[in-house]
Amino acid sequence: MKNKIAVIFPGIGYTCDKPLLYYIIKWLRSNGVQVVTLDYTGLRKENLQGNHALIVDAIQQGIEIYERKVSQQRLTEASQVIFVGKSIGSAVAAKVYERLSDQQKEKTKLLLLTPLEETLQPKLRKDSIVFHGNQDPWANTKVICSRCAEQEITLYEVEKANHSLETGDVELDLRNLQWMIRKMIQLLEKE
Repeated sequence: MKNKIAVIFPGIGYTCDKPLLYYIIKWLRSNGVQVVTLDYTGLRKENLQGNHALIVDAIQQGIEIYERKVSQQRLTEASQVIFVGKSIGSAVAAKVYERLSDQQKEKTKLLLLTPLEETLQPKLRKDSIVFHGNQDPWANTKVICSRCAEQEITLYEVEKANHSLETGDVELDLRNLQWMIRKMIQLLEKE
């Protein structure tokens, strides 16, 4: 994976040391991908759920954090760019993607974990993938399914899973984690 860069856009509470992000970061690094992780420390968490105005504000703050940490030159020079977003981070990743040049979009892959409804408003790549728990209180399953279908984005719906893509059944959660990581790797290995 020569000259590839991945930008990890975590959630506010779901940081890069949580299972889904931890293992995909570990896989990326073991395959020679330069990984840049963002940190939303200080971003407001309270009253975000269901409050569109606060979510939009948090997304803008996330974009500013991204712009301070990632130079456009690094993205331009990379042979491939990978955006991995979780929750609010998926919305930030989608907005950053929307601002890329057509040439940069062509070499950027998107992996979106428990996206907020705001994530799927810009037009995204058809080969993007979305993981959504159908018991996620942060995003309406019908809206997520509809927006993915409209854009022909692959949606993996995780049965009985919440916003952390967990069900409460440890053995099932471990199987789901392994399955999701495999699906992400399959997308990343496709040229």
